[in-house]
Amino acid sequence: GINAEYGAFDCKIVFFSMEAPSKAVLILLVSSIALLLAFCESQDHDLLYKKQNEIKNHNEAVCFACRALTRGLMRKHKALKKKKANPAESDIMKIMDVEDVCSTQTFVRVPKYSPPQMSTQCENFFGKWEEEIEETFIKDLPEKEQRICWELSHVCDGIPDEDFFPESERKKRKEAKAAKETIKEDL
Repeated sequence: GINAEYGAFDCKIVFFSMEAPSKAVLILLVSSIALLLAFCESQDHDLLYKKQNEIKNHNEAVCFACRALTRGLMRKHKALKKKKANPAESDIMKIMDVEDVCSTQTFVRVPKYSPPQMSTQCENFFGKWEEEIEETFIKDLPEKEQRICWELSHVCDGIPDEDFFPESERKKRKEAKAAKETIKEDL
């Protein structure tokens, strides 16, 4: 044994020695450790799966907010350009009012997530990417949604397009596309 004196305390550590532990004790010990490790690993796996799912849902919500925000700004920008062929930068900045573009009304048609939830995601996204969004509209760059939500922020990378649109809107979009193709063929 080992004796050590610490102030008023006297500690004695004794190591017991065994000639050779029995096979049964070793098997029991190894089995217990293996079961404990398996249990911990399954708990970690469940936690990891839950965390991955939360991240996926968060990324999807941010993507939907970006797309709805960009489309709302595109509608406002288009209306502004109808009034003024070459709107001034100050006019474009007026349509960038975050309280207006991220209002819950903007997100009424977004599936899966509530308008207040989307409004919060929109405000967070807009706050982070405001300068890039403003530049895209001031310079009137093409493919605004693609540029903002994929190329600049990458928030929609890996999110399928069909997840954004409800079934009824997908059907309308297909019909509109088919009608355009028919018109082109007739010309």
